[in-house]
Amino acid sequence: SVCCFPSSLAFARNGIDWHPRAHPILNLNADIHFSLTVSAYNSRGDLATRHLPLHKIPHYCFGSVAGSTKSLLLFIFFPELHLESQYEHSTYLSKQDQQLWLDAVLLPAIGKTVNDSTLASYLPASEDNASRGVTAVAAETLKRKESAREQLLEYRLQHQYLDQLWTTILERIAENPGLARFNGATLFVHAKNTKLAHMTDNLTVA
Repeated sequence: SVCCFPSSLAFARNGIDWHPRAHPILNLNADIHFSLTVSAYNSRGDLATRHLPLHKIPHYCFGSVAGSTKSLLLFIFFPELHLESQYEHSTYLSKQDQQLWLDAVLLPAIGKTVNDSTLASYLPASEDNASRGVTAVAAETLKRKESAREQLLEYRLQHQYLDQLWTTILERIAENPGLARFNGATLFVHAKNTKLAHMTDNLTVA
């Protein structure tokens, strides 16, 4: 298996097939023996920090690494959301957080970073547009009886935009107090059974 914490989206040299919507089916649901530091209340009711397994931290699948036959999945984890009561028993992003993330962070960052009018014209302009796009694709694929994984709508984000995109995302979060719930956003790449599919020691060729 492959597990790593990239410091930037630019590790994906062939680009990223981005999912504009969070799909719970892709969330981690078992312990893979990696953790992040989160804020949590101790037995005395004091706010402290502790390590928490990844599958217990709110996150979503950002997409897959292009050229990896969909086996290398890229996740974004949000340690700050762990304190929210709505995430006590779930790691799936709420509808409200999905909308805030897309409309206030990700889509503006893509709009600022992607200097390609043709590519930009294919990207959703809002969370609502992304939601309608997924619904339309799902309806069409259900007619063909395809699997849930094949119903995922995705857009190719080219490598040349990825480093600046992640920098812009972090800047938007840091500069806007209303986005503090996304502080500490962390990238994580995970794949299983990749020994034969990726005969290399270097993820940069992915």
